[in-house]
Formats: sequence, structure tokens, C-alpha cells
Amino acid sequence: MTMSYNVNDEGWVTGGYTTGIGLDIRWQDGPLVNGKANGATLEDVIGACMDRLDVFQNNNHSKNLFNAQALVYLENALSTLHERTKDRALRGVEGKYER
Repeated sequence: MTMSYNVNDEGWVTGGYTTGIGLDIRWQDGPLVNGKANGATLEDVIGACMDRLDVFQNNNHSKNLFNAQALVYLENALSTLHERTKDRALRGVEGKYER
């Protein structure tokens, strides 16, 4: 896998890419503008992984406890990222380069 991440003049990570066999992610560069993305977010990628595991879990040939556990971990990760967004919104820093 190859990864490259951009950093702005203030030191904030902005965009970049991750590529590998069958994988080409262009990451969100900067805050969402009017709710619109210009690249993939962590939530997008986790959602794609969850969709793939759901396909396995809905197939009797590939359904197993390992896939089920992985789904639980991904659901927790996604929930944690949503909580981060809510927290940032409550503090008035969502969509800004601020902590």
C-alpha cells in the first residue's frame, strides 16, 4: 500500500491518498463545504468495510463469528467518529481547523 498525506502551513492534515491493489482512496481535503465532500472520509471507508462484511454475513458460506466481531468493532469506530463530530459541533469548531 502507498500513502501520502498533505499538511497545510498550520500543520493540519489535509487530503492525500491511499492506494493499493484494488484500492484508490482520495481523502477529504479540508472541511466539508455546505455539507459536501471533495474526497473520502473515514466514515465512508468504514461504511464500505461494513457493507462488505454484511455481504459475507448474509451468505451461509462465509458467515462466521470473526466477521460478526469485526462488524461490532467497525460499528463502534463509526459511532465514536460520529460522537467526535457532535462534540465538535457543540463546541463550534466543526468544519474549522480548530481543536
